[in-house]
Amino acid sequence: QIKEEGLYEWTHAVTGLRMGHIRHPEYEMFTNNSLHAKMGLTCADCHMPETEEDGKTYSSHQWTSPLKQGLISCKQCHSQTPEELKARVIAIQDKTNELFTEAGYATAYAAKAIEMANKTENIDITLLDEAKVLYEKAYYRVTFVGAENSMGYHNPAEAERVLKDGLKFAQQSEAKARKALEKANVIPPNIFDLELVKYPVNNAENRAHQKK
Repeated sequence: QIKEEGLYEWTHAVTGLRMGHIRHPEYEMFTNNSLHAKMGLTCADCHMPETEEDGKTYSSHQWTSPLKQGLISCKQCHSQTPEELKARVIAIQDKTNELFTEAGYATAYAAKAIEMANKTENIDITLLDEAKVLYEKAYYRVTFVGAENSMGYHNPAEAERVLKDGLKFAQQSEAKARKALEKANVIPPNIFDLELVKYPVNNAENRAHQKK
């Protein structure tokens, strides 16, 4: 829809592509055949649990993660302890984050390959354009999951499907850009430098990185 309707908001500094933003796709993720959606649950059921004050019961208006509410909303359907439920949530999010990280790196490598191709004379424009189309498909899929705010929990199967598609498109994009470079008699590096020193991270805090 972004491309079809020209909803561009910024220019990608590495690839030069005009891009749009994806904002809060929680509804799209949750309603696409997730287990909880098929059970008829709504956002309020989990994020606005019943609370009692002064002898009155009402829905909480402190909209936040159920993890910050002691998972009291989950007790309406689940018999497990809060500790067991929290472990399940974290396991789902860890699995999603691992794939999210892999797909994100692959998308970044594709971007660097396109950047090199953009700067190469006599590049095959058809191949480069194909790489750019594939990059957009990868970027929007990875961004979709990142912007969705549950790190896969709202719909684990759909998050996995979207990220696997994103990973595939990213790898195909890089392969197309590499082919264009080689056709122009330019030998790309085995692994593109992502210049991560510009973006300091603490890998000790990233459970997905720890599993590598």
